[in-house]
Amino acid sequence: SITEQLDAIQLRTSQMISQQYACYLQELEPALAEHNIQRICLKEASVKHREAADRIFQEEIFPVLSPMAVHATEDLPLLVNHALYVCVQIAIPKAKR
Repeated sequence: SITEQLDAIQLRTSQMISQQYACYLQELEPALAEHNIQRICLKEASVKHREAADRIFQEEIFPVLSPMAVHATEDLPLLVNHALYVCVQIAIPKAKR
C-alpha cells in the first residue's frame, strides 16, 4: 500500500540522515579539527570572523542566489541535477502575527 511505501521511505530516510550525522560528527569534524578547521556558532565568533563571514556572503554567495518561493498549494519547481540548493523556511514571530 501507499502508506507502507511511505513508512518504508521515512524509515530509510531517517537511517540515512543518522548515518550522515554520525559520519560528520565522528569522522569528518575530527579530521577537520586536526587541521585547525572548526565549526563555531555565530555568537561565539569574534567580530573579525563575523565581518569576514559577512563579506564572503555578500561578495561570493549572495550574488549567485536565485530566490524561489514554494507554496503548499503549488507544485514544486523543477530542480536541476548537480546544482546546490538551500532551503529556508521563514516564520513570522508570534508577537507580530
